[in-house]
Amino acid sequence: MTIDSMQQLSGYLLANGDTSKIDVLFVEPTRWNFENLQDFTKVKELYITNAYLEPNQEPFIDNFLNDGFEWDRLELLSLHECELKKIPEFIFKNKTIKYLILTSNKIAEVDERIKQLTHIEHIDISGNKISGEEVQKLLPNCYVEY
Repeated sequence: MTIDSMQQLSGYLLANGDTSKIDVLFVEPTRWNFENLQDFTKVKELYITNAYLEPNQEPFIDNFLNDGFEWDRLELLSLHECELKKIPEFIFKNKTIKYLILTSNKIAEVDERIKQLTHIEHIDISGNKISGEEVQKLLPNCYVEY
């Protein structure tokens, strides 16, 4: 099941009450309360857009994603237009993500730890200042969009 609005989520929760059946979740801070998203750690796909509500965005995203929860089914993570300046720490700790979308951020440097992300099959870093060629060298078995 895919959830892309608070109205749809409210209706689903009233009818079912079980968040473990939600596979895809679209989050835009203007429509969601981030504090309640820990209930959705079983999603397979998580799309977060425009999440730059705090002065220091990376810890905000990392705190939200880490926060002691297991995201053990997460296969696709999209952090689009979140004003990220570096790849969030959470991504280096998660081993289930296969598709990583970091489009339209402000990432300028390649973190050498990116070569540890051998489980990622596809990464989209378009719209950043980061070198796609450099990422491709560090992740030779990954499809890199830039």
